Amino acid sequence: IGPPGPRPVVIAATDCSDPALPVLREAWRIAAALGDQIFLVHNIDSEASQFAARIGMPMTPALADIVVHRSREWLESAAAIPNIVITRASDNATGVLGAAQSMGADLLVVGVKPDAKAPHRTAEQILANAQRSVLFVPFAGARTAATAG
Repeated sequence: IGPPGPRPVVIAATDCSDPALPVLREAWRIAAALGDQIFLVHNIDSEASQFAARIGMPMTPALADIVVHRSREWLESAAAIPNIVITRASDNATGVLGAAQSMGADLLVVGVKPDAKAPHRTAEQILANAQRSVLFVPFAGARTAATAG
């Protein structure tokens, strides 16, 4: 990805599915060695599809805007960091990769879920399309290289 800048940028991508924010914790550990610029990125697709699926109703643009606002509020409270970016791309991988590109990220930290909980295959899409270093953080039950077929 080229030489690191004077203050390397680390991006932690989260889908907010784990309130403990394990991806952010791992990003903090790495950021301590690389520099202190860390950003938390969360993508909400145009229809906020995960939220719509949970509540069982169609998502209007106005309701999607409310989801964006509430997500930002929750992340500001839970993460206690000022650098939070909410993207509105059509899919999570596109939103996260776009944010990483626009911010000149040196490292992207992404969670990997078990196959049954990852219908969008975001981690795989990021791996296939990333043009920067990526650290994958396995969630409980996630497939690892040792258990992969």
